[in-house]
Amino acid sequence: EAAIVGDSLRRDIEAGKRLGMLTVYAAYGAGVNTVAQ
Repeated sequence: EAAIVGDSLRRDIEAGKRLGMLTVYAAYGAGVNTVAQ
């Protein structure tokens, strides 16, 4: 099994889906801090 993690829907996620891989989209800089304080 393999997975691809990417920050580009077009370059990373679409390519992984075409290859039948599990895909994980990482939207860097678009979220909130989730680290416990």
